[in-house]
Amino acid sequence: MLIPGPNNELVSQSSYIPSNYSVLSSTSILTSINNQSSSYTLVLDDAGKTITMNSGSNNTLVIPSSASVNFSVGTQIGWIQLGAGQTSFSIVQNELLSRGSASKSTGQYSMGVITKISDTKWLLTGDITS
Repeated sequence: MLIPGPNNELVSQSSYIPSNYSVLSSTSILTSINNQSSSYTLVLDDAGKTITMNSGSNNTLVIPSSASVNFSVGTQIGWIQLGAGQTSFSIVQNELLSRGSASKSTGQYSMGVITKISDTKWLLTGDITS
């Protein structure tokens, strides 16, 4: 694959990008799905997955404390509200950040991502409301 070099010339990707970096192609990125039908607390194995919340009743997706489940900084976990029950997001001991302090999905088929941005902070993004 050829990419633009430092002087706008085309260079081989392998000659310009350090070996410890990877390049994503323009194809889709696939994640595993973890289907849940009621409130759920994340586990370490959920890193990089998408959690579907498929409940007719309101439910909660819980981010555990770093002391109990130590996700790496940079971990991303997708979420989708499949059912009619609104999904709330809560966090144990750490801090959950979002625009406007939103902490709930907006409705059925809403989706987004939670990202661990520091040892004690997660960022909630997507179709969210207060």
